[in-house]
Amino acid sequence: MCSKMMIKRTIHAALGLCLRTGDRRMAPPQQDVVRALFSTKTTYSASFGGWEEMDKNFINTKSLIESRSPTCRPLQVNAVFRHGTRYPSQNDFKILHRLQGVQEYITNKKYYKLKSWKNKFSDTEPKILAETGRKEMQDLGQRYSWYFPRLISRTHSANGRLKFTSSDLSRTIESAEMFIEGLQKVMGSKEEGASVKLDILNSDTDVLARFFDNCEKFIRTIEKNKTALAEVSKFGDGNEVHSVVEGLIKRLGIPEDISFNKDHAKAIFSVCAFELAIWGKSDWCDALTTSDLQVLEYLADLKHYWRKGYGYELNYHICCRLLQELFTIMEQAVSGIKRDDHLVGSFWFGHAETIFPLISILGLFNDTVKLRADNFDTSRDRLFRGSKLAPFASNVAIVVYECDENKTDADDFMVEVLVQETPMTLPCCQSSLCQYTTVKECYSKWLNDCDFEKLC
Repeated sequence: MCSKMMIKRTIHAALGLCLRTGDRRMAPPQQDVVRALFSTKTTYSASFGGWEEMDKNFINTKSLIESRSPTCRPLQVNAVFRHGTRYPSQNDFKILHRLQGVQEYITNKKYYKLKSWKNKFSDTEPKILAETGRKEMQDLGQRYSWYFPRLISRTHSANGRLKFTSSDLSRTIESAEMFIEGLQKVMGSKEEGASVKLDILNSDTDVLARFFDNCEKFIRTIEKNKTALAEVSKFGDGNEVHSVVEGLIKRLGIPEDISFNKDHAKAIFSVCAFELAIWGKSDWCDALTTSDLQVLEYLADLKHYWRKGYGYELNYHICCRLLQELFTIMEQAVSGIKRDDHLVGSFWFGHAETIFPLISILGLFNDTVKLRADNFDTSRDRLFRGSKLAPFASNVAIVVYECDENKTDADDFMVEVLVQETPMTLPCCQSSLCQYTTVKECYSKWLNDCDFEKLC
């Protein structure tokens, strides 16, 4: 067994996860905001607190998996990914455009550089994968190969025992391709027959990666229903956000007769997040205090909580088909139905709207008190945090272990869930490594009865 230091050196050499910035293809992030959290606009490394912390997490998880062998060895890995860091959406463009209307009114000389700020996003296609996102997904592919070298191999790739599925949007397809490229950097791809097929789901019928787009009830009662986000509106009109706005007006020196409101504050938060994620620096970040960031992050998290998470049961109940599919794949490996040719790896590529409901239906990161407009102060240490649950390139993996060479009893198989490559303890389990039969029983409600059409 190699020491942790030897493992770390080998990992860094093989994966290129250098703690310096030379291999990152972007400038080092501003130190005062490197640990700032921007809800779902957070880069993958920033969700850990930086590249060094992300690398430490990798070393710890890899060491844990290796420590269980030969008693328990990975039999199968099933992982669901959000796409990597992307460029702003069309709606984001509209938000950022608001800043151009107030730039000229900034009078504080400390922030004069903002007066000459140019929107570098205006010439880019909305929501396409950024270079940062490509690197995130490629690095993830390499790390997954290092976690599960017996499973993610050229032989299993050539034999079709690795399956890759993506929603049909360009950012998820390219994320999948970059992930596969990362796998192939480790396992190799030169052998004949080792080419990898990527299955693309049709958005019109996709109930696995984009179920939220194909549930009429969800769209009508939650997504397009303003009253469903009442808590978000209340907080947006509340004292905390008002204080952020007033602070920015004073800090930037905006004249009193110039309209500057919460939409401008949200625009600054967004441009700071996107520029920091894509280029490693944003002058607009300098205008935000730590308190501002915490308030605006909570505003964003409230929206995700009530639209994609625990706010309404329908948000995650409609994820049941994806959960069923994952357990069907696991059952084939555990039951022996496809003992010699079961999938050893299935990898799904979707969106934040895929990840939030999956985490919620699993019962993870569930706060005892619902997030509301009036409990910001008591929710500072909340479990449900977009930057931790669904940052760019976020991932949820369900790993099946075989813990008996005879493999004749389902109780000999164990399951472990990883969120952002970190072991999690499921609500029905006592530790992160849990009997497959226990986990299966825990979610039997959905495995036995998931009528998507009835739900929607």
